[in-house]
Amino acid sequence: MRILAVLALTALAIPLTYFDLTARRLPDVLTLPAYPLFAAPLVLVAGTPGPLVRAALAAGACLLGYGLLAAAGAVGFGDVKLAGLLGLVLGWFSWRAAAIGVVLAFTAGAVWGLAARRAEIPFGPAMLLGAITALLVT
Repeated sequence: MRILAVLALTALAIPLTYFDLTARRLPDVLTLPAYPLFAAPLVLVAGTPGPLVRAALAAGACLLGYGLLAAAGAVGFGDVKLAGLLGLVLGWFSWRAAAIGVVLAFTAGAVWGLAARRAEIPFGPAMLLGAITALLVT
């Protein structure tokens, strides 16, 4: 199941990264339909409610955290929508995966920002890199 999640997130990451790098936005037409596309298989294979509850809580925590960052002007609302999706997927696997994904996203973003010597960078690619890496290492 983990490798399928990695492959699915990678497939989504390619167009999202392209749009974020070229247009500085994460289109709703890609992020919003991904919620049910990712949630449906998780519901089907869950077996018990534990992973689903954890996934919903992780998605909510990511939405809230990134929502606060967006309200402060630190990220865009496309990042908020993507954060909820990534929280859903990572949280289904474990709290550890969700936490590592968030930490890796901010680490990748910081390294990229320092290397680019710019205060503002598209953050979606860093979020996706953090999530995919967290799935691979946890």
